[in-house]
Amino acid sequence: MKIKLTDTEEKLDDQTITVASKPVKGDTLLLDNGRSVEIQSVYQNENLYADTPEYTAIVEYINGKPVSEMTAQDVVDWFNNPESGLLGGNNEEL
Repeated sequence: MKIKLTDTEEKLDDQTITVASKPVKGDTLLLDNGRSVEIQSVYQNENLYADTPEYTAIVEYINGKPVSEMTAQDVVDWFNNPESGLLGGNNEEL
């Protein structure tokens, strides 16, 4: 079935992918370009045509590894990254 992926931050263009089963909130999908997305919510589309996706999924793009695959060091590195938006480089705060 086809699902349309819409970025929660609207930074990336929508794209349509084909999946084997209905997407569910919390699922992580690996895209053809190597990026991963986590599904935040799913809506079933109405008035379907031949090329219309059956579902629209609101997704969050995962930079790097999905959280479920991160090691403790990956989390510390992410925390220390200024782009993470977290409090800063004090590992004791973890």
